Amino acid sequence: PTSSTNFVELKTSLDPSSPRDLQTFERKLLKFWLQSFLLGVPKIIVGFRSANGQLRRLEELETAKIPGIVKKRGGWDGNVAVNFGAGVLSFLKETVVSEGVWRIRRREKSGVVECWKVEEVGHGEILSEEFINWRIKLALGPEGEVNGESEAPSEEQEGGEA
Repeated sequence: PTSSTNFVELKTSLDPSSPRDLQTFERKLLKFWLQSFLLGVPKIIVGFRSANGQLRRLEELETAKIPGIVKKRGGWDGNVAVNFGAGVLSFLKETVVSEGVWRIRRREKSGVVECWKVEEVGHGEILSEEFINWRIKLALGPEGEVNGESEAPSEEQEGGEA
């Protein structure tokens, strides 16, 4: 396995030219930081672009320093973000206790996360049949076996000819 310290995250953003643009960028930085922080990626390179999409400049950011930079200017707090995420995951672990399709919602400007069961079975129609079939074949292994027993789907189950 390769260490994530060998990776960088590449991102693009509108080059801030007003206080509002800067606020928008700092909200984006939360997403950039959280993704790289959770994966252990030490650097993020941001390509700043003009409104018509032309690259203006590059900036290299150290992932670990982003929360401090933003917090100094009165923005978000990295500890609050991580703790909120941990709380949501704990809530989901306690709430989603059975198979089925579940919906999760957090209304804008609300700290309340809601979760409820929508269907007893299924995948919420967000997974394509192609993806589902690929996962089934992956689970079956190279010889169409699960735990040493043949479990290859029939042509009808696969949805056509091979």
